[in-house]
Amino acid sequence: MLWVAGVGLEQLPGTWYQMTWNRGGVFFDKQGNHMLGAGSVARETLKWWANTFEKGLDIADPESLKVQFTSSAKAFGAGKNLYRGPNHHYGLNIANDPAQSPIAGKVKVMGSPGDGKTIADAHVYFLCTANRNKEWAWKLLQYLGGKTKDGNYTQAISLAKDAMLGSGYQSVMNSDVIKTGWAPWGDVPEILKIWDKSAYIAEVCSSIYQPWHFPWTDQLNIEVQKCLTGQITPDVCCDNLIKGIADAKRKV
Repeated sequence: MLWVAGVGLEQLPGTWYQMTWNRGGVFFDKQGNHMLGAGSVARETLKWWANTFEKGLDIADPESLKVQFTSSAKAFGAGKNLYRGPNHHYGLNIANDPAQSPIAGKVKVMGSPGDGKTIADAHVYFLCTANRNKEWAWKLLQYLGGKTKDGNYTQAISLAKDAMLGSGYQSVMNSDVIKTGWAPWGDVPEILKIWDKSAYIAEVCSSIYQPWHFPWTDQLNIEVQKCLTGQITPDVCCDNLIKGIADAKRKV
C-alpha cells in the first residue's frame, strides 16, 4: 500500500483526516473542540494506520513517507503497489497515462470503505488588497475564478481538461468536458459518484478557519511521521498534538 504520507498542508494530514472521517470521526467539532482524546476515532485510526508500517508486516510501502500527490501517482505507476491513497482522483491522469505509466489502463478508482464517506475541497481564488490596479486585478480574478466574457467558466474547464482537477461549479462537473475529457484516465461515473458523497473538509476539521491551524499542522506533520516510523506511539503523538493546540493558539 502506498499511502500519501509525505509532509505538507494537505498530504499527510489529509490522509489522516480522510480515514478518520470515513470511520465516523472528526478532528474538531463545530464548536472547535478537539476530538483527539483517548478512545477517539482519530486516535484509533492513527493506531491502525501506524500498524500498516510495522516492520515485518510489509503492508505499507516506506516510500509513502516521502511522496505527495503527484510524486505518489508517479511512484504508483511503477506497478509495485496494490493501492494508493486516499488521494485526489486527479492522480489518475498520471497513473493511467501511457506516456508516464507502465501500468496505464490498469489503475481503477474505488470509493472509500463502508458508506464511502470522503472529503472534497474546491479551493477559492481571492483578491489581495495590495494590488496596484484594482480594475485589472478584478478582471484577472473573474477570469480565474468566474466566467469570461463569453459566459464560460474558462479556467475551471481548462483545469478540468488538462489537469483533471474537479470544479466547485456543478455545471462544470456535469458537463461533457468532464464526461469525455476524463474518460481516458478513469471511470467517470464512479469518480462523480464519489465526488457527490464527499463532505467539505471543514466538517471534519473545523479548525482550518482559525489562524493557529496551519502552524499547528506543521507540528502534526512532524509528530505523525514520528509515529508512523515507530519513534513514538499513537497515544504520545495525539497527546503531543493536544498540547500543541494550546501552544499554537498562544502564538497567534
